[in-house]
Amino acid sequence: MMSDLPVVTIDRPSHRYGVGEDAVFRISAPCDMTVDAVLMGDDRQVLSRHQLALQKDVATELNYALQKPGFLRCAVTAASGTDKTVQCIAAFDPEQIPCIHPEREDFSVFWENAVSGLRQIPADFKMTPEPVMAIHDFDFYRVSASNINGSRIYGYLSIPKKIYVPVPLVVTLGDYGPGFNAASMWTHREFLGIWQDPVCTLCLNVHDFEQVNSVADRKRNYETFCEKNNNYHYYMSGMEHPERSYLLRAILGCLRLTESVAALHCIDPRRIVWAGVGQGGDFGLYLCHLSDLFSAAIIGSPGYCKLDGVSPVFGGLPEFQKYTEEQRLFDGIFHAARIRIPVLLTVNYTNETAMPSVVYPVLRALKGERIVLESPDGNFKGTGKERMMRTWLRDRLGLYTK
Repeated sequence: MMSDLPVVTIDRPSHRYGVGEDAVFRISAPCDMTVDAVLMGDDRQVLSRHQLALQKDVATELNYALQKPGFLRCAVTAASGTDKTVQCIAAFDPEQIPCIHPEREDFSVFWENAVSGLRQIPADFKMTPEPVMAIHDFDFYRVSASNINGSRIYGYLSIPKKIYVPVPLVVTLGDYGPGFNAASMWTHREFLGIWQDPVCTLCLNVHDFEQVNSVADRKRNYETFCEKNNNYHYYMSGMEHPERSYLLRAILGCLRLTESVAALHCIDPRRIVWAGVGQGGDFGLYLCHLSDLFSAAIIGSPGYCKLDGVSPVFGGLPEFQKYTEEQRLFDGIFHAARIRIPVLLTVNYTNETAMPSVVYPVLRALKGERIVLESPDGNFKGTGKERMMRTWLRDRLGLYTK
């Protein structure tokens, strides 16, 4: 069935331009229709609006040039019949997007004190087999450890059944929302291309309650949790007092559980790699700053960056306009500036949560070897870039390349 949506393309396959160069968007439709086209920046500031009467299969062009580094979105909606918007995005010297807000003077002291406080609490690490979730080559465990403020942190761990020498460890964490359930372990291993390889995988959860296996129950528990938090994003819970905030508790808990698992005899301490996307990208920046355990990291589309009170946070959620001074302690850019291990950073131009304009300053901040993989159309899966990511990861884990 042919789509009746308009189509937006761009004149350069790379989607990349220098500041001051014209990006040419071509808008067409499978039938005669009237559309509304909006050109805007990542900050949602409208630069121009156009109502276009399109003729079937005849493209209309819109030209625009940004005069400073950033991203330009062309969003097109049919004037009647649907509320679905299609868009195409151009990048203008994104590596030069600045981070103009300063680091807090107490940034280093805050994090030193936070980690020192965690060290005063016995780990009380627990590792419980869950045979029902094991598969033929891997054992499965629920793991947990004590954390600040009387809480615990939870996760899942897979370990190869046959281990003759210490093996690598991949540490990962799910995207924003309810968190991993047990079955997520195996889909994440498959996504990372280490489905059958002799690698341990630790899947962390940020929430301070133990996850259930049922997807429906997990969703219900998360909804109850959100209601208690007035449906604000949990990153902002307690942010008025950063030392007691939900986000600090989650970060330190993930640090504690990672350190506890890394100490197991089956883990090769030289081959511990972080791999996370979205929220997993945010926490990758935190943990790779706070821990020297990691030898490399895949940081995918971190969204909690460039917290200057102006740039869109998570697509512009209003609660992030509060406590902006306190939030700067958690700005991923300042954590990235302290990371010196090799990092593969992914950027999804179409991401409405981790906007590309807040991700690119992370690339500038990183101090070690770094590589960036871009997806102008938002599609990594099944592409050459997904294969590049998997090859990069396997190389850092010391695995042969498939």
